[in-house]
Amino acid sequence: QEHLIAYVEPSSLYIKECASSFSELEEWIRRYCKSILPTYMIPSGMIMLKKLPLNDNGKVDRKKLPPPDK
Repeated sequence: QEHLIAYVEPSSLYIKECASSFSELEEWIRRYCKSILPTYMIPSGMIMLKKLPLNDNGKVDRKKLPPPDK
């Protein structure tokens, strides 16, 4: 079965505006997604990263993203 996972790199300023912890931020992101996205596009899980891994071109290096917990 396929799952949609969101990798999130929160900026410290944004966390202070929306939430005081990662769990509150995750809930805020989930509520926001529900308000603008169809149900099938809402991530079933989120992985918070201090920094997204980038390749030499400055794009997200998908091969270096941590695998989601099953």
